[in-house]
Amino acid sequence: MSEESTWIVPYGNLMTILMIFFLLLYAFTYLTGKVKYEKVVASLSEGFGRSTPAKEVQLAEYLEGYFATRAEYLKSMDMTSDRIKLVFNLPVFFEPGSVEIKESAFGVLDDIFKIMYDLPNEIIVAGFSGSTPSGSGEMLVAGGRALNIGQYFIKKGIDPQRIILKGWGASAPPGKNITPDASLFAERVEISIMREISPPNIPVSEKLLRMKENYFYGEYYYKQGDLNKSILFFERILDIDPSHWKARRMIKRIKKEQQKRQAPLSFGTHMLRNFIVA
Repeated sequence: MSEESTWIVPYGNLMTILMIFFLLLYAFTYLTGKVKYEKVVASLSEGFGRSTPAKEVQLAEYLEGYFATRAEYLKSMDMTSDRIKLVFNLPVFFEPGSVEIKESAFGVLDDIFKIMYDLPNEIIVAGFSGSTPSGSGEMLVAGGRALNIGQYFIKKGIDPQRIILKGWGASAPPGKNITPDASLFAERVEISIMREISPPNIPVSEKLLRMKENYFYGEYYYKQGDLNKSILFFERILDIDPSHWKARRMIKRIKKEQQKRQAPLSFGTHMLRNFIVA
């Protein structure tokens, strides 16, 4: 072997070791669960000098422990790169076909509220309804369930700007491990806590200075009525820190005002933002 090609052997060995390493990580996901896998990834990222939102992994671990003793409440729990998703059995919160929250559900909702209250993360509440004979009431039931849970969290003190509501009928795909042939497979409630995205590697002092400066100008142009300029400065904040909830709240507020200026709505202005019925 010539001297020019001696690098091939160590390079090939390195690639083989890396392949084995990632195969082990892949197997680890299924043997120990997504939460422990994310914990390992967070530890590895920290070891390589990358900041990771470790508090979300700790939150997921706490939720796993909490619902381990309350298995009857939960269909499944999943943690992905963008969210922690809790899929609840329908009887926990509602009777079949009903949108009224059961009194026995308030304790569970209160515990979830206490967990989410101090977090800046967005929360997605999704209501799912089963098929009805006419099919006409599916969306109203699904949307009503999401709306009532969202309103409960807001009354307890969670910022409305953090909550996104969704309603799905029986046409929605079933969740993981839910058999499609079950008569009430779609009747469930999902609460997802969206994960923060790691900000770019900018020194903390410089990052805070940039965000404060952009927020100042964004607020200034907003008060002046120049919404186009204002939204640019708030978007720059999200480029630095995607989890900056105040900037996200201002962007949503500005977009609402822009829509009103273009095509004023004659109804629905009192409803919660981002209420989606799919």
